[in-house]
Amino acid sequence: MKDWIGLIIVVLFHYLVFFAFILTVLLSWIQLPWYLYLSVVALIARVIFSRNICPLTLLENVFRLRLDLDKSTGFLKDWIIAPMKAILRIK
Repeated sequence: MKDWIGLIIVVLFHYLVFFAFILTVLLSWIQLPWYLYLSVVALIARVIFSRNICPLTLLENVFRLRLDLDKSTGFLKDWIIAPMKAILRIK
């Protein structure tokens, strides 16, 4: 039971970080000069789209292995894109 709770907490924290990044991109242009805004957007894009494995994905994989589930290939693919494809019935 503890492993399921840990997995749920990690996935929810992933969602929180992901949406915080999106809010930062959407709202920071109001507050920041353009050169700082572009730096923030570049940093966020690097974190989201880099080939490096996120530390939260590594932690999620630890819980998944304990629960005999398949490893996560990435947060966006497993938790954002796959559910949207299932909802929209896209192959």
